[in-house]
Amino acid sequence: MLFDEFVARWGFVLRSGGRTGKLRICQALYDNTYAAGRDTFFTSYEKLARLTGLEKKQCAINVKQLESLGFVERLNIYNTATKQGTEFRLHLEQLPPQARRSPRHHYYDEDLPR
Repeated sequence: MLFDEFVARWGFVLRSGGRTGKLRICQALYDNTYAAGRDTFFTSYEKLARLTGLEKKQCAINVKQLESLGFVERLNIYNTATKQGTEFRLHLEQLPPQARRSPRHHYYDEDLPR
């Protein structure tokens, strides 16, 4: 599915209140996963903020909302001396409620169970 098709189908959900933050994040994740031939994208909120033109806190809030809506998963979160960031997966079809993970918090110096 092309990103324009994704927006045509889900834009009304992702533009709640006329805001575009969730769409910007989806665009950045799409560009770095589907468009690049990958399943996931490993990045930090700081880099995601630069890619989307949003503030770091806005990215965190919007990612949490996208998780709740079933469009984004944070698979692994790392905050170690050698690896810092989050592995994201974008879903082009909204996950059904029973398949969604609860929004996750950062755990330091350990991998989260899958």
